[in-house]
Amino acid sequence: MDEGCCEVRLSFEEGSSNTVYPSKTRYAVFDKYNTSTLELELTKPAPPNGCEIELEVKPPDDNDTSSNGGHNHSSNRLVGKLSNKKVTFTGSEVGPKKIKYVSGEVSGVETIVAKVAKEDYTSEQKMRVMVPYLVSLERETDTYVLKQAGVETVNCSTNYHGDCYSMNKWIKPFFERIAVQYRSAFPKDNRIVLTDGSLPWGGAYSIYSNWGSLGNKHTYHRIGTDLDIRSKIHGDKFGNGVKKKKNRRMFEEIVCRNHGYPDLEKVGTVYEHYHIYFWPYRAKHSNICSDILKEKK
Repeated sequence: MDEGCCEVRLSFEEGSSNTVYPSKTRYAVFDKYNTSTLELELTKPAPPNGCEIELEVKPPDDNDTSSNGGHNHSSNRLVGKLSNKKVTFTGSEVGPKKIKYVSGEVSGVETIVAKVAKEDYTSEQKMRVMVPYLVSLERETDTYVLKQAGVETVNCSTNYHGDCYSMNKWIKPFFERIAVQYRSAFPKDNRIVLTDGSLPWGGAYSIYSNWGSLGNKHTYHRIGTDLDIRSKIHGDKFGNGVKKKKNRRMFEEIVCRNHGYPDLEKVGTVYEHYHIYFWPYRAKHSNICSDILKEKK
């Protein structure tokens, strides 16, 4: 093929976006927005021998915090997929030819590259994979503290994630109200300790700093609606003599009355914690508060 005479242009189809949600968020509505369509065309008709264009998706620089989606580690980072890896133009074709992009589970800015085979001529587009409207929290307040703040200097997942405490902006006021109301109920107790939320751009949270952990760890911490709260403070050092059962039950009631669903996980182990769902993915999640508030009555 006479690739040297080919000049390619890659662009987004009219109406398609350069920003998509990550895949497998566990929220079906979001999965409708994990695709985009690009158009590949030649700036002049293909020569008689045709043109072959190679396509690939390149990951962001893991050291670039403005594009890595919160993942400060590499080792074969996962990226989105294209409907075609190669496209051939024959005769006098110029296109455009459509290329479908489907996001992967990991957020960040990816680069879609179209390259003329065996030549240096390329065209590229940036694709932002992210969950919008996520916000971060202050390191600590009078009513709550992040795990990495204060005397606890452990960063998110052994320093490979700079911020794992992001949440959807509509959830932040509910969480802050939970912390205030719990502090008001038990002023001598420890502050609430938030151990995990979502990454700044959402998507899969590679808790062990590798991509093999995506399918079985932190599978719900992807859209900013899930928080992990340390449970052992609720009754361990209450100081004012409140019994542990009453202490925890009040915390659970406060969460339920602020649109959360507190699920005590890994009970009795060193990893015991409250997973608070602000979006009930399953019926069993929404039933958590039905049971708690029914006991209250």
